[in-house]
Order: sequence, then structure tokens, then C-alpha cells
Amino acid sequence: MTVDPHYGQLMAEHMTTAVVTLDASDHVLAMNPAAEALFRLSRRLAHGRRLPAWLSDGGQPLAACLRRTAVDGGRSAAQRALTLRLAADRRVTVDCTVTPLDEVAVGVMLLQALLNLVRNAAQALTGAPRPQITIRTRVQGAVTIGARHHRQMVCVEIIDNGPGIPAELQRTVFYPMVTGRSDGVGLGLPIAQSLAHHHGGLIEFDSAPGRTVFSVYLPLSQQRAKGA
Repeated sequence: MTVDPHYGQLMAEHMTTAVVTLDASDHVLAMNPAAEALFRLSRRLAHGRRLPAWLSDGGQPLAACLRRTAVDGGRSAAQRALTLRLAADRRVTVDCTVTPLDEVAVGVMLLQALLNLVRNAAQALTGAPRPQITIRTRVQGAVTIGARHHRQMVCVEIIDNGPGIPAELQRTVFYPMVTGRSDGVGLGLPIAQSLAHHHGGLIEFDSAPGRTVFSVYLPLSQQRAKGA
């Protein structure tokens, strides 16, 4: 597997969860600020080094999680309460998720976001009697996101008729490691939101039993905030 080193950095830069992008030999391609803080190592010094190798115990628990993903048909793997020895006198306990990435380029961060949302909708419809996914697009004018005013936005809606997002998860669905599926890893929505933010956009949702709508807003024009 080869990955554009800027891809992992792009989608993870503003996440508070530590994210590290590796090549097929577990060498570091990119890491976000949260990972720099966790490992107490700058991305410049980490680049090109094998991630398990710089841990004081050789990173055996982490290496085992990485191998499980490679052996298990390239599917995501998660290890809860994984203890990492970062130095002789420093240990941290983390929830670790390993997610394989196909070869991509930066020009597709938005396509991946939409694919994540469609995939989530399809998974929510498992077992539904009449499953249906609708994708709808429209152009919307005069939208302000944060401090920036946009003359025109494109809105892409992904609508499904599944059971809806549980009420207890609705406030945290864009947080990493939050998922309503027993086999989920909880990274699809945070990554999609991070990609939308990078392009000046936003993802919102409305969910009730029988109808869930994820709306992706992306600017068609760039314009400074009013009064700027």
C-alpha cells in the first residue's frame, strides 16, 4: 500500500485524537499534532521511522494490532486499553484503531468524505425491510460558516430510511471512537467532518427513526467575511 503522505495529515490535522499514517512497512508518513503530543516527538523526527521500533518495549502490542489488520484481509482492527511503553518510565493506555487506506491523492479528501457517509447509510440499513438511500444535490445561496460568508454553497444530502442514530449518540457522532455498531471503529464521521472543514465546508445531520439526513455544505466561491 502506498499513501500520499499529505492525505493523512490533511484529514487529521485538527482532530484531538492522535493519528499516524504509516506505509506498508510501518514507517511513519505523517502524524498530527495530537500524535506529536502523545509520543513527545515531532513529525519531522518521526518521519521515516518504524513506529513500533521507537517504543521502549519494541512496540509488540502495537505491532500485533498492525499485523492483525494486514492478515485479516485489510479490514480495520481495534484494540481497547492498549498499553504503550513510550519510555522506560512512561506508559500510556490508549484505544488503538488501525484502518487501511487505499492509494489516494489529495484531490479525492472530499470524495472520501461522501463515500464515508454513503457507506454509513448502507450499514445502517442492514436488515431493514425496504432499504433506500437517496442522494440529493442543490445550490444554496448566502451561507455563513464560522466567520466566513459564502455567496453560494453546494449541498449534498445523503438520506436513508434506517432506524436513525440513537439519541444518546447524536451529540457525539463526530467525535472519534464513537460508533453505534459493534464492529465499528468510529472514525468515518470525524474524518468526513475534518475534510469538509478543510475545504471551508460543514456537515450537519438530522435523524429520527425512519429518516436520517446528512447534509454536506461546500463553498462554490470564496469570499471574506462581511466587513473584512
